[in-house]
Amino acid sequence: MNSNNQNNIAPVFHEVFCYFLDNNIDIVKVQYFYNYYTLKGWTNNNNKPILDWKKEVDEWFNNEIIEQTEE
Repeated sequence: MNSNNQNNIAPVFHEVFCYFLDNNIDIVKVQYFYNYYTLKGWTNNNNKPILDWKKEVDEWFNNEIIEQTEE
């Protein structure tokens, strides 16, 4: 599936990998992120479809940064 046409379609791994690279996000975590949301059927914590997976990546890692600074 290709998310370039519609954000609410699950991305292919290559798209997520490239997004991580383009945004200087640790690519070691790309497989974890991709597997996590693939297993969840690309739904959020409320079991609603993720409409913008790129936004989900940004929120995921912004929250991780906040948690690391609070430790």
